[in-house]
Amino acid sequence: MNLIQNINSILSDSYKNRPKYQGLLKDEFNTLLNTKFSQASEAADIYRGMADVGQYVLMYPCKRVSQNTTNVYTRLMSDILPSWKDYPKRSESFICSTSEITARGYNRGNVYQLFPSNNTLIGVCSSLDIWESFDNNFTLNMDYFNDFIIRFFTKIDIYKKFQKTINIKEIFNVGSKKSILNTFDYFDKLINYNIDELKYLPYVDENSFEFYFTFLENCAKYGIVNYLDILLNPKTNGFKLVNISDFKDFNTNKEVWFSSPCLGKSICN
Repeated sequence: MNLIQNINSILSDSYKNRPKYQGLLKDEFNTLLNTKFSQASEAADIYRGMADVGQYVLMYPCKRVSQNTTNVYTRLMSDILPSWKDYPKRSESFICSTSEITARGYNRGNVYQLFPSNNTLIGVCSSLDIWESFDNNFTLNMDYFNDFIIRFFTKIDIYKKFQKTINIKEIFNVGSKKSILNTFDYFDKLINYNIDELKYLPYVDENSFEFYFTFLENCAKYGIVNYLDILLNPKTNGFKLVNISDFKDFNTNKEVWFSSPCLGKSICN
């Protein structure tokens, strides 16, 4: 099996699961809140806009795919980039907000206050949304970056072949970690062997040619994974990793995420 066949064949259907919810009586909820979830009862509030699943629930996270965009940054942060290895995987997390108002913008205003289990690690964005949390490294925003990555590698894949041989978007959606790393290894070789010609490859978006040129040169200089790790590094982009026991006095509106079980309490509109 050649490299292309190997990349396209190592796909997983594990990203088709859904979160699990277990309904609780009020007394059951309070018992858990005072024991295995007690640290969250004294922490800053965490909210999530979601469908109505009952007044009191025990919730379990699942594998997830990014909504309303390609899944590129989610998989990079969750599985590929070394600088994110200590953070909860966004591909297996509840995505939440410290603002009830922000959370009400999802699922027709239905909101739950969430209480993660003791010693849960929480990823904290540098802004109210992850889309705005990356220090303008991508000229526009994270949505632009997601789209750029798909177009960038598709364009190089078509180079001298007149057709694409890898479905880049699909690999980031449901591909295994190995398939993504194999893909990057394949493109590292293509770029290194053809860097001079690829610099002048007509790009689909003329407005992004300068970024394409810079991105191409840095991929050749550092290697794709290393360069992406520089761009998306959580420390340089202002992200924080906080234990629920220390998640206090949080008065700003930030997107947060965690990958542990949690209690959920419905907040009436």
